[in-house]
Amino acid sequence: MKFLYSISLYLLFIFVLTSCRKDTAMNRTHYSPDVYILGRQSFLFPTEATYWKNGSPTVLADTNLFPQSIAVSGPDIYIGGWDRGGIPVYYKNNIRNELKGGINGDIVGLTISGKDVYITGATDGNEKLTYLKNRIPVEIDWSVGNSDSFHASGIAFASAVAISGSDVYTLGGIFDTITNSNITIGVPMIAYWKNDQLNILGASSAYALPTGIAVSGSNVYISANEYGTAMYWANGVPITLGPGFTTSIFVSGNDVYVSGNINDGSAHGSAVYWKNGKLVFLASNASTNGIVISGNDVYVAGNLWPQYGVYWKNGVVDTLCTMGSVCAIALGN
Repeated sequence: MKFLYSISLYLLFIFVLTSCRKDTAMNRTHYSPDVYILGRQSFLFPTEATYWKNGSPTVLADTNLFPQSIAVSGPDIYIGGWDRGGIPVYYKNNIRNELKGGINGDIVGLTISGKDVYITGATDGNEKLTYLKNRIPVEIDWSVGNSDSFHASGIAFASAVAISGSDVYTLGGIFDTITNSNITIGVPMIAYWKNDQLNILGASSAYALPTGIAVSGSNVYISANEYGTAMYWANGVPITLGPGFTTSIFVSGNDVYVSGNINDGSAHGSAVYWKNGKLVFLASNASTNGIVISGNDVYVAGNLWPQYGVYWKNGVVDTLCTMGSVCAIALGN
């Protein structure tokens, strides 16, 4: 009897253990991340800076805030922008933080890595290439790089930061000085810095405007617009997407996603994204502002004309507000 009793307890233990493992696996399979979308409601003063978590709105108390960027790390929610006084500000869990002391401009980029907060879009008065790490300015000697023919003209800017392991990638641009018909002019060119080392994308980036950076391992992807052409670079190699405009870039595994807009004959253009260069249509009379990927799910934030803030999940639209707009999207972790 003792032997049979021991066998029964053993089988019961195995059954419970297997059931727990099965439940855990099922939970992983059905895991859905929290989706955070930033924007504002109403176009009249006072506006309501708002973020939506899975469609549920939270309105910030600061009616002077013009939101620009959002990042999420665990329970902490960071929102960056500027106020009507021209002061760059960011919020951590709805607590206001002002950036002063020679820093000016609006916060267009927020990146969180561990406990470190990286801020871009703010420059100092000397037009040095600067980003903030935990509110402390980090200046880059941006004239040191990989181009022997490069001549610094004294202007550079940073628009985004991406982190991969211990490496910091700063996206921005420089003015490369060239001579044409005996006239010296400054040509804006997209560039990025890996741990303060300059990498110029070359002639293909002249007069182009960067819109996003994504790093996967040692691979660097940069989206941009050049004279009405949507494009991106993969490790310095330019890839043309076609007529239109990009708004952001995201890499998931071996797939490259770029959100954007095209002029297809509709009155206000159409919202689209490209997956590995293939165009995916979302809606007419619409625009996008960001794209993120989780598993097989594609989330795109944007706006429908005339004043609807929305997002698309796998092409299905969800309206967030009927008078306002959205500007950025992030996933919780």
